[in-house]
Amino acid sequence: MRGTLTVVGVGPGDPELMTLKAARVIEAADVVAYPETSTGSFAARIAAAHTQNATHLPFAVPMSNDGAAEAAYDLAADDIEGHLDRGRSVVLLCEGDPMLYGSAASITARLAGRVNVEVVPGVTAATAAAAVAGMSLVRGETPLTILPSTADIALLRRTLAAPGAVVLYKVGRHFDAVAALVRNAGRTGTLVVRATAADQRIEPLEKAEAGVKPYFSTILVPAVTLETERTVTDEVAVVVLGPSGLETGRRAKAAIQATGRPVRLHGYVKRIAPVDVDVTFDAATHHIADLFASGTSVVGVCAAGILIRSVAPLVTDKTVEPPVVAVADDGSAVVPLLGAHRGGMRMADALAAEFGVRTTVTALSDTRHGIALDDPPTGWSVADPGPFKALAAALAAGEGVATDVPFLAALPRGENAVRAATRLDEHTTTVPTYVPRSVALGMGSERGVDPEVAVSSAIEVLAEAVLDPRALACVVSLDLKADEAALHAVADAFNVPFRVFTREALAAEDHRLATPSDAVRTAVGISGVAEAAALAAAGPAARLILPKRVRSGLTLALAEAPEPIGPVERIGRARGRLTVVGIGPGTKLWRTGDCVAALAASEAFVGYTLYLDLVEDLRGRQSRHDFPLGDETERVRFALELAGEGRNVALISSGDPGIYAMATLAMELLDTGEISDAAKRVDVAVVPGVSAAQAAAARTGAPLGHDFAFISLSDLLTPWPSIARRLMATAASDFAVALYNPRSRRRTTQLERALEIFRGSRPADTPVILATSVGRPEEAIRITTLAEIDPDDVDMLSTVIIGASTTKKFTRGDGRTLVYTPRGYEVT
Repeated sequence: MRGTLTVVGVGPGDPELMTLKAARVIEAADVVAYPETSTGSFAARIAAAHTQNATHLPFAVPMSNDGAAEAAYDLAADDIEGHLDRGRSVVLLCEGDPMLYGSAASITARLAGRVNVEVVPGVTAATAAAAVAGMSLVRGETPLTILPSTADIALLRRTLAAPGAVVLYKVGRHFDAVAALVRNAGRTGTLVVRATAADQRIEPLEKAEAGVKPYFSTILVPAVTLETERTVTDEVAVVVLGPSGLETGRRAKAAIQATGRPVRLHGYVKRIAPVDVDVTFDAATHHIADLFASGTSVVGVCAAGILIRSVAPLVTDKTVEPPVVAVADDGSAVVPLLGAHRGGMRMADALAAEFGVRTTVTALSDTRHGIALDDPPTGWSVADPGPFKALAAALAAGEGVATDVPFLAALPRGENAVRAATRLDEHTTTVPTYVPRSVALGMGSERGVDPEVAVSSAIEVLAEAVLDPRALACVVSLDLKADEAALHAVADAFNVPFRVFTREALAAEDHRLATPSDAVRTAVGISGVAEAAALAAAGPAARLILPKRVRSGLTLALAEAPEPIGPVERIGRARGRLTVVGIGPGTKLWRTGDCVAALAASEAFVGYTLYLDLVEDLRGRQSRHDFPLGDETERVRFALELAGEGRNVALISSGDPGIYAMATLAMELLDTGEISDAAKRVDVAVVPGVSAAQAAAARTGAPLGHDFAFISLSDLLTPWPSIARRLMATAASDFAVALYNPRSRRRTTQLERALEIFRGSRPADTPVILATSVGRPEEAIRITTLAEIDPDDVDMLSTVIIGASTTKKFTRGDGRTLVYTPRGYEVT
């Protein structure tokens, strides 16, 4: 019987990066073949620990284009086929992955159709180099191209001109040429030599010396970061690497939370228990780089060097990168490393205040003048950063400014003009210009206007007013339009808040309207919406700079204040948002990332006291609103009305909020309930959680592995006859079933009646799981049978899972009993 040829990828160099399958296949082989040079075989060295019992078949392949290499491959293929003909199994070793520029293809192509060939993939040089460099190659929909440096120069140029990430193989003697192509394309990169080997070397491409590089050298070129793709989020990650920094991390999280930003505490899982943080990670460099690349601000409770090495390959444009701040393990130093002028300095100052230290500042304008010229106060933005570089140099040389911009009053006077302007003009690119957010866009709308039409109309009126879009502080309207999608789309397009006013507030602006309307008064009781809202937002000293314009079912008007409008949070009110959050059964480890983020972003926690206690560690600036067990309708109504005041409210539910919990009540009240108009118009979202049934099933194996049903035995809202019909249908259909609310102090008979229904259709030894307080310190799990279950063992915090007739249980050697319901897979 002929043997099989298995081509095995042995990875980039580190023997520990070989796959388990690769090691097993190599160890079982009769013959191990590999290419060899004058210095030996790199592939054979990687796999050496697994080849001792095999016959070695090295073959030399000249590095030439004169036909000698092809002849060598012919000879090697013949030798391998000879061993296969004698019934021997042959493994052909290949560095990296055999299917990615692997020389093994030259052998398999010759043997194709003649022998049986199998392939075991390996870790590629591209992914290995990215790993050791701490670089996330691509994210989302960004393309990745892998090319040899020997490729046609036109192809290399075209690839580098595109925005995707590029990995260049076979750099070696072609280094100088490809490095020049990368530079000429305006790109940067990282040179990785012998990735994962003991003598690996990693350095920025621009710092690498000219000349030939080792054969196993790779260049990583990160994707071009477009401003629209690199969006700095409001979220902050406090990253802690060891237990000694945990308390500092907690204090840092609380200090940043107090400023109103959502924060999560991230911990290195090998040194910090998952229960002590919100998010865990197992590779610090990669995790920090991913946070930075996603636009998340990073506060590292660690050495500054760790942060620098983590994000260095991703640093390209300071105008679109999130802040990075280093905090000493004991809080004794706070150093803004990146993004100081994009909110990083304000964040660093808040941390410094918490720890009683001074922020370590290195920027020239900050240290000499106490102000960051390109990071103006809230309510102002920089029109064009270009002219500010010359201004900073002039100030450094001892010159002064000529300006009436209020926050520059402390600068020395001189001849360098600095201005404030809300209109677009030709001076923006030559004169340092600040744009005050002093304009409000008032809008009225018919119901259901196309959001794209609304955004286009807003762009048109700003262009008509020759207004710099950065001067826009808010989009405003009547509160009846709080849930109008088109108006929210306009606010989102300009990245400003959407706020609404009551009819009474807008009526107070009637005397200032330029184009009052009897038709509008008849419809909504006031003389105008767009003009009135714009004037109300901009304040009593404001003036209309663009009276009402009517377009496609919309009205639009612009009003300008003499100074920045704000704080915007005090203008009218927001739409409000209710997020119904499932926190899981109780343990912190079963909270989802979405749950933690939603709670961090909220302004208020509403819920049953026990549930609020379970997430008290996540509450910072949020107000807390406790409710006793029972009267869930009033609890949800309160949360909706609180959101209707314009607040971001988290309604907290244990387990999953959509399973016998708060989400259903919220939907019902929004649909048919007696709540205010403001509450009916709030934004609503549901964050799922791990349910009690899922938690109980996970603790005991896989009892819900096939079709199953959830049934609540509470007859407070559902008549018992209806519950009984569902139980009988489930029993007859032979589903596994999870019984919620099985028993309470007042309801003591429902579980017994349910058990009788199932005993009539299922074997007495059907497994039954009793799970109480899963995920909490008092957790109790018991596996029994339908015949032996004692209802007195069940309380109001229990979930009961009754297996189907096919459900099985078994006890392992360690004494643990597991339960599962098979799906019918063939197990051999």
